Parts: sequence; structure tokens; C-alpha cells
Amino acid sequence: MTSDAPPLQRDASGQVDVDSVPDVIEWFLNYDQRVGIVRHPSVEEVFQWKQQHTAAQGEEIFQFKRAEDRLAIGIIQALADNSDNAVCTTGLDNCSARSMRPRRRTSQLLRLTSSTCAAADR
Repeated sequence: MTSDAPPLQRDASGQVDVDSVPDVIEWFLNYDQRVGIVRHPSVEEVFQWKQQHTAAQGEEIFQFKRAEDRLAIGIIQALADNSDNAVCTTGLDNCSARSMRPRRRTSQLLRLTSSTCAAADR
């Protein structure tokens, strides 16, 4: 995966193509610390505890394997529920573009190539 955000694809009517959403989510998990924090072991531990606690209280819930899976489903549900809301999908498009600006600026200042940045992320 490259450090450039994949585009959020749209169909002929302008609706978000849900098949492009997972790539965008994965990109944010890999390259945006604000989103990637969901993969932190402590976040995962709290998420698993909350699922177990909720189930123990007798509430029926879907058991997600990982916190990031729940995040991805939540994003897809929000897009589906707000598919006619241009603000929601335009916001996702804009987030992708905005999150790259600081990275590009830092790379320019340090004269790093995109391959160097990708290697540093690993």
C-alpha cells in the first residue's frame, strides 16, 4: 500500500461505491495516527472488555473479532445511512486530502521521497 490515499469511488449517480470504502478505511488505519490508535493493544483490551461486559449484562450484541472491525462496520453503516447526505461523503473525501498535507510538507522539508516515507511507516 502506498502513502497516497486511495480515492473514494462513486457510481454514475454520484453515490459512494461501497467497494472502495475498505481501501480508504485501511489507508486511514495505516497512515493516520488518529484512526490507527484503534489498533493499540490497550484500545483493543478495552474494546474486548466492553464486549464481554455488555454480553454479560444480557444485551444481545454482535461479537466483533477486533476493535478495528467494529470501526470499519460503523463507518460503512454511517455512509449507508447518510448516502444522500453530501456532507458526510464529501467530508470523508476531504479528510483524506487534508491528512496528506502535513505528511507531504514534512517530506518536502526533509527532502524525503515517498518510498522513504513508506519504509519509515513500517
